[in-house]
Amino acid sequence: MRIDSFLINPPIVQSAISGIANKRFCQKLLNYDAGMVTLGGFSIDLANFQATKKIMERGRNEFLFPHEKENLERWIKHNLVLQKKNIKQKIAANVRIVELDEMSKIWLSALTSVVDYVELNAHCRQNEILEKGGGQNLILNLKSLEELINSIQVVIKPEKLGIKVRGLTIRNKKQLTSLLESYNLSYIHVDAMIPGKNKSDLQIIEQLVKTTDIPIIGNNSVKSIENVLKLLDIGAVAASLARPLIDRPEIMLELINQLEGK
Repeated sequence: MRIDSFLINPPIVQSAISGIANKRFCQKLLNYDAGMVTLGGFSIDLANFQATKKIMERGRNEFLFPHEKENLERWIKHNLVLQKKNIKQKIAANVRIVELDEMSKIWLSALTSVVDYVELNAHCRQNEILEKGGGQNLILNLKSLEELINSIQVVIKPEKLGIKVRGLTIRNKKQLTSLLESYNLSYIHVDAMIPGKNKSDLQIIEQLVKTTDIPIIGNNSVKSIENVLKLLDIGAVAASLARPLIDRPEIMLELINQLEGK
């Protein structure tokens, strides 16, 4: 496993949360010693920008990047620049993209100047995003995913790129991981949600760990130190959580202290 190039310490991650994981939210989690925080998700191409506007019209919290070049640097400084407590911490930005257009080129370049990793969103299940071929449909159409990563790597180095996937959408784990290995992606963030149940399918994560040397972050239903330890025991390099942090962000520090035996 390539843990030498992707080490999360402590191995607990704040996952992206639509409309919530902004600069203020993520900075709080860095202050609570998170090993990595994730801004976004952000819709950075025109197709996803338009889809996100429709999602917002029906009342769902979302982020909208400004789709104009004016005041770009000022917007980035005010909305994306975070302060780490120590050099071990990592910062990622989750992005929705299906096509490398003019604006997504600008935003990818801008993001890589202020974050450690860009996390490709192959996870979203909102209908408006799926209709554009994005989100989890990228996993259902690996040809589209391959074409997208091919275009993205012209703008940013593949080792700066991670991907978040919804585990149950993976039809062929070896086919997916072989594709991602060919681009030398830094990590795979796996949401192992079991629909309708308040727990994860850890078998999905364990199978992926055995299939690839790309570091795996395990996600979903992480609420206790026991959940964290289960993920680490099956080979994930880190556990991630999201929703529990909305009301009680201090859970991050509590879990880390328990993990470190404080």
